[in-house]
Amino acid sequence: MKTSTIEDVKSLNELTACIENAMRKVNTKRETDLCHYIPVKEGHIHHFAFKKLKNANPAELKQMLAKHILDVETPKNVPPKLRPRVKKEAALTLKSSQIDQLLMFLKQGNEFAGSKELIDMLSPQHTITQVQKLMIDMVRTKDIDQGLWNTFVRMVEEERSTSN
Repeated sequence: MKTSTIEDVKSLNELTACIENAMRKVNTKRETDLCHYIPVKEGHIHHFAFKKLKNANPAELKQMLAKHILDVETPKNVPPKLRPRVKKEAALTLKSSQIDQLLMFLKQGNEFAGSKELIDMLSPQHTITQVQKLMIDMVRTKDIDQGLWNTFVRMVEEERSTSN
């Protein structure tokens, strides 16, 4: 169990006074709002790091407050660290008939940016044997499906590359 000494109590009182002065200077009611004025790498200090410094190393926090808030005429609000945007993905349940309708619509020549990716994503994933059967049917009916042929070529190339 940690026992507090007179020095610990004194430094805690000094830190509390320093935080109160800094809060008055930047006109805020919450001490974690002071984080916005203390720069670190690529942004301002996180409020969890602020609390940790307050408990673990009050002298360093006091020094940072003095340097960035108290000793400066007008403290600068530091922008937060830039974080990468998260891609939004919608959970959408479609019936297979609806997927087929979408695929027909996309394949009918309604070209737009990203239509090929949508077609690839919505197309059912076949095994190489299923694609071979579809190609035999295509030959029997004398149809031409360039997408099916490209799928077959891609699958054969992938199979060859994995076997080597």
